[in-house]
Amino acid sequence: MAFANIRNTAADLNSGTTIDPNDLTELNKTHIGWAAGTGIEYGLSSSWSVKLEYLYMGFGKDSSTNKSHDIFTHRNSVQTIKAGLNWRFGGGPAIAMAYE
Repeated sequence: MAFANIRNTAADLNSGTTIDPNDLTELNKTHIGWAAGTGIEYGLSSSWSVKLEYLYMGFGKDSSTNKSHDIFTHRNSVQTIKAGLNWRFGGGPAIAMAYE
């Protein structure tokens, strides 16, 4: 499960160059979504390891309307890639657990 406060903004351009205040829309709310990810960790020695992780969080779609009655669809998702270098206190065998 994932939580995010997401602010969606959109506008319709007049003649392709300017934005009229009536063409603006903003939607700001907290979403509950889902998360899935994967990762790999490789031990360099008894104390050092490197890791690479990927996480996708999906928060669904929202629609908003501006004062000109234009409808905008917002698809909300977050993708992260993390790389890390880990040092383990005291060395010894590594026991890894991940909760997502």
